[in-house]
Amino acid sequence: WRTRILHERQAACRKKRHVWPRRQDPDERPIFGQKEDGNHLYFRDKDIRIGMKRLLDYAKLLRGRQLQDAIDWIESLARMNTEPVLKLLRRIAKESGEWHGMDLARLYIFDAQPQRGKYVKELKKHARSKYGVVRRPRNFLMVRVRELPLEEFFHRLYVYNKVPRSLASDMRLALQQSRVGPQMQKEWGAYLCANSRMFHRKELKWLDSTRQWDYYQARREWIERYEANLMRASAEAR
Repeated sequence: WRTRILHERQAACRKKRHVWPRRQDPDERPIFGQKEDGNHLYFRDKDIRIGMKRLLDYAKLLRGRQLQDAIDWIESLARMNTEPVLKLLRRIAKESGEWHGMDLARLYIFDAQPQRGKYVKELKKHARSKYGVVRRPRNFLMVRVRELPLEEFFHRLYVYNKVPRSLASDMRLALQQSRVGPQMQKEWGAYLCANSRMFHRKELKWLDSTRQWDYYQARREWIERYEANLMRASAEAR
C-alpha cells in the first residue's frame, strides 16, 4: 500500500504540472501526436560483447531520454564496456541528422531493447603460460528513436517544463560566456534551471487562471520562433 500511495502522489504531481487549453479548437493540431506517426527510425548493432543483464541496465537508462542526454549519461558512467552503446548512439545522431534531415533537439529514444545472441568460445592465456577456453556473449541492441512533433515538443518544454539537461546546460554556458545578449536570459527563463522553471510554471498557472494566456496562440508564436531559429542556423551553417 505504501508503493501505491507513492505512485498516486507521483501521478498527481505530474498531472499538476500540465496546463491544458480552455477550449478544444478543431482547426488546431492535437497536443500529442500518434505514437506511430512515421517519424520513427530503427537502429540495430550486433556482436556486442556485453552480457544481457548489463545491456538491460543500459536500455533502462536510455528509454525516454533525449538523444544527446542519453549520450551524456552513458559517457558519464566512464566504463570501458559502454563503448559499443556510445558508438551506436553517435551513429544514430549522425544518420538521423545528415541522412534523414531530422531535428536532433526533438529526437527522443522511444524504446531500447537488448536481444540475446550467441556465445563464442575464445582462448585466454592464464598464469604460468596456461591457456583456457572462455565463452563470451555476442548480443544485439536495438534502439528506436522518435522525432517529436512541434506541438508535443512545445508542451513538453514550455508547459510541462521537462527540458533536456544538455539543452539547459548549453543555454547557461552561452550566457556565462557572453555568446548571446543579456536579454536572452529573460527569453530563456522557462528553460535555464529548476528555479526559473518553477517560477515560469507558476506564472503560467496564474495567467491561465486569470484568462490572460491563450494556449493555442502561445503555441503558434513559439513554433514560429523555433522554425525561424532553425532556418537561421541552417543559413549560417551554409
